[in-house]
Amino acid sequence: MSRETVEQAFNVSIPARLKLSNICGSVDIRPGDDGTIRVTAVKNPDTGDAERTEVELSQAADGTVILATHFREGQWVWLFGSRPCQVDYVVKAPRACCLKVKGASNTLVVEGLEGKF
Repeated sequence: MSRETVEQAFNVSIPARLKLSNICGSVDIRPGDDGTIRVTAVKNPDTGDAERTEVELSQAADGTVILATHFREGQWVWLFGSRPCQVDYVVKAPRACCLKVKGASNTLVVEGLEGKF
């Protein structure tokens, strides 16, 4: 199976707000253009159950950009050892960006941002 890549850009005000929640994979957040958060999410199907691993890229009414990996657990999934596949996020955000990042089994790199962490 080949990798699935999702890309999206969001218009944001300053300071920008970003919430990211990933189950497993890498997260790389670096400075980008003011007024825009650009996201690339790559799902790696050979590392787990790609069909049940979902990537959410959305924006709340208050402007907060929400990036999340979800794993749909169906009946009996745990019995067969199904697990989420790795999702790697690359994010370019304005320097003035408030972050809230959560993960279970991730590597995280954040550089050059000046918002609250």
